[in-house]
Amino acid sequence: MKRLFTLFIAAFAALGLVSCGGLEDPFLDNTFVYIANGSGASSDVVSNAAGSSTLFVTLSTTKTSFDAAVEVPYEVILGNGLKAGLDFMIEDSSRSPLRFTNGNFVVKLKITWLYNPSFDSSKDNTLTIQLHEGNLANMKVGDPKLPSGSNKSKFVFTKQD
Repeated sequence: MKRLFTLFIAAFAALGLVSCGGLEDPFLDNTFVYIANGSGASSDVVSNAAGSSTLFVTLSTTKTSFDAAVEVPYEVILGNGLKAGLDFMIEDSSRSPLRFTNGNFVVKLKITWLYNPSFDSSKDNTLTIQLHEGNLANMKVGDPKLPSGSNKSKFVFTKQD
């Protein structure tokens, strides 16, 4: 009887170990980077008046240290109504590529908005920050837990009067 009980316990334990693989979080080992503002949104409306905006670029990874800084390049895509230096400036500390150092998993991207007296509200006054894959192996852009259209791979500002 004792032998049968031991066999039953061993089989039950083996079954438990085999079935645990189905409970793993598929996102746990993914390395990805995404962009959002302080409230977690991926778009915002800004005024033609002077001001500033801070975006947060977050690196999600199970790694706790890197051999070298992780760099994430981004592209600035302007609508035909905005001009760098006239409508906005990206602060020097936020220039592409953004750099993540050991222990740092959030980098701020700061934009200063400038008053433009010749602002034309009939034009496309959008500024898009589009993230690109960085130098860390297997890094994805955007949060894989979100649908691809809203996965925070880019941030869109719309400047209005």
